[in-house]
Amino acid sequence: MCHSSQRMPSSVEGLLRASRSWASRRPIITVLVSADGAPPGDCLPEDTQPLLDEWRHLGLRVVLSAWQTAAPPLVVALPLGTWDYYDVHGQFVRKLRKLRAGGTAPGADLEAVAWCSHKSYLLELAEAGLPVVPTRMLRCTSASDGDGDGASAAALATAVEELGMPGYCVVKPVVGGRGDGVERLHTVSQYIQTQTARSRRTA
Repeated sequence: MCHSSQRMPSSVEGLLRASRSWASRRPIITVLVSADGAPPGDCLPEDTQPLLDEWRHLGLRVVLSAWQTAAPPLVVALPLGTWDYYDVHGQFVRKLRKLRAGGTAPGADLEAVAWCSHKSYLLELAEAGLPVVPTRMLRCTSASDGDGDGASAAALATAVEELGMPGYCVVKPVVGGRGDGVERLHTVSQYIQTQTARSRRTA
């Protein structure tokens, strides 16, 4: 277990600074977590516990709630443990935007999480002229196409050529988490082998 004496990452420290302004209003902070049957506290990253401890030290009430059942009005809601979001991505995005529309703070952060939950945001950033990892989005094929549930080898080969792959590329789902479905590949043939093996495991 992590204790409040542990050094917190800069992102957590920034959130703590923002929370001091909430402390003056003494709102209830609702921490959104997964509803996968595990105890709510088990859904939180270890480095989040010091943040919750500090909130309570400031006199704030912290409530852990499954994001699927959270509903406005909520004063502050933070999706810090929603690790099952990618199984029902559309529902997750609609929930965050519903909370924001209902006045839940921080609204900008809720919208940012919804936006960043689909990797198409990388293409939008690139179109805006911002530096991002060179990215291509490929359409998945069906299992009947012979490549499992991934993109076709031809589409990947074309993307690799366009990107000028420097010896390897990373293939990942547009919506995902915990490293599921992420592959680092050195050749297109390696991708074909990976997809074939995955298809056999799920057959």
